[in-house]
Order: sequence, then C-alpha cells, then structure tokens
Amino acid sequence: MAKVSIVDVAKAAEVSVSTVSLVLRKKGHISQATTDRVHQAMAELGYVYNQSAANLRSQKSNVIGLLFDRLESDFSIKILKCLIRELEKQGFIAMVKTGALTADALTLAVNELKTQHVAGIILVAAGSVDGGLTPVLSAAELPYQVMANQGGLGMSDLIVCDHYSDSLTLTRFLLDLGHVSTVLFGGELHDPVFGERANGYLEAYRERGIPARKAHIIYADTDLTGQRQRLEAALRSDNSISALLCHSPAAAMIGAQSVLKLGYGVGKDFILSQQKYVTCFQEVDRLSDGVMDLSYILLPLEEMAHHAVRQLLQRLDTPEPLPGRAFSGALIR
Repeated sequence: MAKVSIVDVAKAAEVSVSTVSLVLRKKGHISQATTDRVHQAMAELGYVYNQSAANLRSQKSNVIGLLFDRLESDFSIKILKCLIRELEKQGFIAMVKTGALTADALTLAVNELKTQHVAGIILVAAGSVDGGLTPVLSAAELPYQVMANQGGLGMSDLIVCDHYSDSLTLTRFLLDLGHVSTVLFGGELHDPVFGERANGYLEAYRERGIPARKAHIIYADTDLTGQRQRLEAALRSDNSISALLCHSPAAAMIGAQSVLKLGYGVGKDFILSQQKYVTCFQEVDRLSDGVMDLSYILLPLEEMAHHAVRQLLQRLDTPEPLPGRAFSGALIR
C-alpha cells in the first residue's frame, strides 16, 4: 500500500495542500470547521504527521552532516549506505566528512559543516568514541547523534553494536548443537571489538560449565600466512575442534581454506563426516567454491541507521538527553 501523503489528505478534505499544511503547523486563520475536516481526513486515511521531521526541515537546510573518523572500515562503509538511505526517506541529503576523533579535529569539522548550513550532525566512529567529545558537539548548537561500532565511556546516548551479546548468541548456538570444542579466530590482540566477542565467547562456556580448555582463541595479524599456520596447527593438535567462530569474512575464508586443506569438509555434520562448522560474526556471501552453508550474525545496521535519524529528529523537541541503545544482530542459521 502506498504511503499516505499530505496531497491525499488535501483531496479527501477538499481543501488545498497549503491549507492542510497550515492546519498541521497550527498557523494562519483556519476555521474550526475546516480544521475538523482536515483532522477527520487524516484519521480516515491513517496519515501521521511527523512533527520532528517537519521541524528539522524548517531549519537552515535539508542537509545532514555525517562525520566519520574513517571510511575504510567495513562497518563505516555499510552504515554510511544505510544512513544515506534513511535520510533520503525523510527528505534529507547527506554531506560526508572524515576526521580524527580529537577535540581539535572535531571542532574544525563541525565548524566546516556549520558554514554549509547543515541542519544536524551524525557522528560515526568505526571503533569507540570518547565521551569527552560531547562538549564539542554541544557547542555547535545543532542537533546531533553519535554512533559507534564499539562502546565508549561517558556517552549515555550512544547508539552502538552489542558485540558481546552477539558472541554469546553464536557460541550458545554452537554449544547447543554439540560443538563443545571450538575456535574463535581472526581478530587482532588489541582490537576492542574482538575483545568484546572474546568475552562473550568465554562467558558462554562459563555459564554452561564447560572447561575453558575447550575454548580456543587464536589472534590474527597482518601476516596471512602466519594466521593460517596458527589455525592449522590448532586443528591438527586437537581433532575434537568441530567449529570455528570467525571475526570477519576474511577470517572465514581463511578458516574454510584451512579446514579443506587438512582434508576435512566444511559443514554441520561433524559427528558422522568430521566436518568443521565455519561461522562468522558478519554476513558472508561465499566462502569458497562449493562452500556456502554457514551461520552468521547479521549486523543490525539498517535498524541502527533508522534509530539514529529518528533520535536526531527528536533532539529538536526534546531538551533532556535521549537514551542510547545497544543493538544486537540476528543469528542467520
């Protein structure tokens, strides 16, 4: 069903579009009878007036500034696409800038956006973000919203991915299937996102009372050959390992290739055929030739983008801080 517009309301109420607009904004001298007729048409058609969106459109422009600390990360690229789509749905266009998450760099970027008369700002961090940057954003005197791939300190209104819960979900799923001995693989030692996933992974073992020696964590580095060698050494030394939890699509590819190289199959039937179950914390289109059956966590980026834009609109009418939210992904089996 097509979305009801202000034009549809005007036709149903037999008035002009400008009259409907005046009624919605409570402007002008409109008779009570006409006002009642417009409201009746809205009720019959199911039209909902988005007051926040209207307020934001009435500001300096219909441009929203999107500030990224870096755009080369997979998270940033995907969330950028989602934000642009969500803003377009609301009638806005995006102006994208990148810069370091320091007070000086952020002040410069915000001031540059203000010279372009943006109506609001969404700050996106590929990693974590420091709550100490809040005064810089507040000083801009523009509505803003902050998003991050990983939780930060001192930001109660942050929209963030819940990697800990995602790891709990995926690990519990594997343990319930009987995969007691597993490997968490593919994240760097000082990667905070991998750290959250490692904590969730180990917690799932603790809550089930399974010995920690059954949980293997293999850290990655820029040396792909070294990553493969460490993973293959673990698989050779412990034949009971039956599942891999891969930090990224690249790690999933390495994992599948290593499993096949050692003569195992990639799949879910580990009891009868000695297959190794390869799973991932991100969506994977394809692992390798003939290997497409895997489970993964689908990150809720569309939902996060929708929530961020909605929060930005609400900031115009809500003087008190709006609550943040941690978003968990969906397990795709």
